[in-house]
Amino acid sequence: MAKQNKQLKQTETGVKAKVKLHYIYLNTPTINKLLSLDLPLSLSFKISKIIDVLNDEVEKIEKVKVEKIKSIGVTKEDGSVVIEEEEKRNKFIEEFNSFLNEEVVLDIEPIDISLIPEETVNKIVLSSKDINILVKIGVFK
Repeated sequence: MAKQNKQLKQTETGVKAKVKLHYIYLNTPTINKLLSLDLPLSLSFKISKIIDVLNDEVEKIEKVKVEKIKSIGVTKEDGSVVIEEEEKRNKFIEEFNSFLNEEVVLDIEPIDISLIPEETVNKIVLSSKDINILVKIGVFK
């Protein structure tokens, strides 16, 4: 966690955090768990703003992925696109995994987890892994 704190920089609108794309892209289910929380309006609004930023990044990642697959793949009769050649498929997987290791700077305002009411905390179904991911992404501090 100390390493993450070094990557946070206070700005006028929030905190700029460097986050590897794979934390955002591969943890969408964890991020979406936040939508089911019964929180006070101010916290719900903050979480909604954070989720909007994260979802924008997921959409960008998915767009880049789909465009790359279309450029090297073959369109089937049903409209789906597949990478038929094993060599091309392996190269794509390697390139995409490398891409997901790149960092992006997010301008978000992390939520102090201690501000979540105790009665809500007791109802939250987030594992310690989920919490760790949300801290690394910059949702909670």
